[in-house]
Amino acid sequence: MNRYEEWLYSHSPAFLQSAFVTFAGARLAWHKYRHGYESFRSEIEATQWYGPKEMAAYQGKKLREVMHHAYTSVPFYRRVFRRLGLTLDDIRTTADLRKLPVTRREDVRRAPQDFQAQDIKRSNYLVRHTAGTTGKPLLILWEKRAIMREYAFVARHRSWGRVLPGDRHAHFGGRSIVPVERAKPPFWRYNAAERQTYFSAYHLTNANLPSYVEKIRQLEPLYVQGFPSSIHILARFALDHDLNLPATKSVFTSTETLLDNQRSSIEEAFHTRVLDRYGQTELVSAITQCPEGSYHINSDYGVVELVRNGENAAPGEVGELLSTGFVNRGTALIRFESGDTARPAAGDCECGRNGLPVIEALEGRVDDYVVTPDGRIIGRLDHVYKDLTSIVESQIIQESPERLLVKVVPSQRYTDAVEAQLLAEVRKRVGDSMDIEVRVVSEIPRGPNGKFRSVVSDIPTPFKWKEAA
Repeated sequence: MNRYEEWLYSHSPAFLQSAFVTFAGARLAWHKYRHGYESFRSEIEATQWYGPKEMAAYQGKKLREVMHHAYTSVPFYRRVFRRLGLTLDDIRTTADLRKLPVTRREDVRRAPQDFQAQDIKRSNYLVRHTAGTTGKPLLILWEKRAIMREYAFVARHRSWGRVLPGDRHAHFGGRSIVPVERAKPPFWRYNAAERQTYFSAYHLTNANLPSYVEKIRQLEPLYVQGFPSSIHILARFALDHDLNLPATKSVFTSTETLLDNQRSSIEEAFHTRVLDRYGQTELVSAITQCPEGSYHINSDYGVVELVRNGENAAPGEVGELLSTGFVNRGTALIRFESGDTARPAAGDCECGRNGLPVIEALEGRVDDYVVTPDGRIIGRLDHVYKDLTSIVESQIIQESPERLLVKVVPSQRYTDAVEAQLLAEVRKRVGDSMDIEVRVVSEIPRGPNGKFRSVVSDIPTPFKWKEAA
């Protein structure tokens, strides 16, 4: 939304805000279910059952299409091929990818236009921004056909949890759909286009949670999806207060690392299983959990390399994810470093999807909560700088119950106006009761394990959670 639309939305009554949400949902659905959705959905319904040899052949075919597109239409890779003296015949299988260098996030952040396809008209793509695990904002172009492909893969994963498109569901996400200063319910808005009730992730207090529970009971969603931290807060509150939540077909989590104690509480509260999904705004890889509990690399979505010290990580070793996507041609990315890590596993899964390799665990994307003075618990805040591409890197630190420090590594385009916008976005989530300092720094230190954390806090949550043993 532009600023006028944002102002209009924030000053409208709840029923009209739901109408806005429905309109946005209908517009997205229009993109999701066109451009050959049914045909592509049938294709990936079949490819999930491919064996390793069939999948290798499928990946080789898709990879050659990606290479031809990159070589003919993407400036960065055209220069790479010429500099290394490579032709398209040199990159025909996944093993040949090692002939190409890793694409660093900094390369994309510094010159996003170099990765944008020159053969796609402006009317055929959408602009997206992402911060990811590293907190470094990137500008990404989604080819409109990529929206269909992405949601076809999402729908396939939903089907693993017995969910159909159009099933009534509850969603906990990062959009600011309810003004942060609102003190009384409803803390949710209804998207009639997709039968989705969108719950605010920014109003989860002890005082407000009973209304969330009551709404979930009234709604009786067939499934729940969203941030594991937000769903966990609701689940833990219900369990600790002996409040029954309706049973659902499945709960789908994404965006954050799903912790074991979160999974246990959510599954107990909703009387179902949690199926987790890993993906990125860059649309280069997808890792999804099957009903057997295994995490599968979606090899028909893209090529994922797990690399340790320049070599393939062995089962059980932690490897960096390097991804080459098949889904999106708008911003083409080959051997892209996501900043996330995972441990490959040995053997196949009992679910029978043997062409989709199994990993033991995802290692990236662990954030802390921010706890506001009025008791709201906010599990993810990277949305505040997703659109601020003049910020190289940022980190939010809660120093006390009343104080947040926002560290910013600026680019040359960073201005006072950008800082004011950043402050406004943080205030939109945490309210006016906290002291917020934005501090410009030259670099942000990593933790002992070398990982970047976009939110850091030593403030305990006000809930006395009974963690699983």
